[in-house]
Amino acid sequence: MDGMHHVVKANLLDLKTIKAYRLSTLPNPDYIDVDPDDLPYDEN
Repeated sequence: MDGMHHVVKANLLDLKTIKAYRLSTLPNPDYIDVDPDDLPYDEN
């Protein structure tokens, strides 16, 4: 939930500001200390 993709897009579009909001409560992560090769990328 870091939103870095928004920063990259804004940079590519030469935008000077980005609309954002802070979550009042952060959700728990889906995975912790899992090797990227073990993540279910192909599963829905």
